[in-house]
Amino acid sequence: AVIALVRLYEATGQRTCLDAASAALEFIVHGQVEGREMDRLPSDAGLLEAMDALYTFTRNQSLVEHAQRLALAILAKQAIPSSAVATAETGDMDSAAARTLILLAERSSSTMVPDLLGSMEGNPSATLAAERTRSLLAAARLLRDAGKTTASASILANLRPTVMFQLAAQLDRPSTMYLEGADAYIGGFRDHVLAYGLALHCQAVQLLGLLDAAEMLARAPAGA
Repeated sequence: AVIALVRLYEATGQRTCLDAASAALEFIVHGQVEGREMDRLPSDAGLLEAMDALYTFTRNQSLVEHAQRLALAILAKQAIPSSAVATAETGDMDSAAARTLILLAERSSSTMVPDLLGSMEGNPSATLAAERTRSLLAAARLLRDAGKTTASASILANLRPTVMFQLAAQLDRPSTMYLEGADAYIGGFRDHVLAYGLALHCQAVQLLGLLDAAEMLARAPAGA
């Protein structure tokens, strides 16, 4: 609803639409974000995409702070080696938030299975990884637009293992050889890297996330 109201304001210029979007997002943030510990913050893409859309027109600095915390909370649940966490680039993110990221990520990655590098929340679901990719991309866009280019580039750099994990779920000829009509499945995505699951929802989420990631990474500064 927030994104729809922002798009309506963009098309019509009616201030009431933007005010309604701001009020709706403020209500959501107050109930789901403010005052919550990092490991209890929401991770869904819709919230961060709404923040990104609204920030384009309001330049509300509180959205920058909230988006940064949400992105850090998501990255803290990414399966990466502990050695990589220790040297993670946090850019111009708030120092307290950056320290929290490192502490949470060290805890979540200590039992990582190597084959699940880049997965999220200890779950080998490529669809879940794609959903978190969309969330992080929205946060990276918002931070970039807010002038936090180093923080935005850092999110994109840390996102690469998750994009690779998503691509590992893409079906090729060997992985479809036992399916009836195997050629029809090539290029699609499994929901889960350890099993099959070819729902249209997981195809859509994967494509949206990967197309968005390709655009953002192509525009990122060198080294991101």
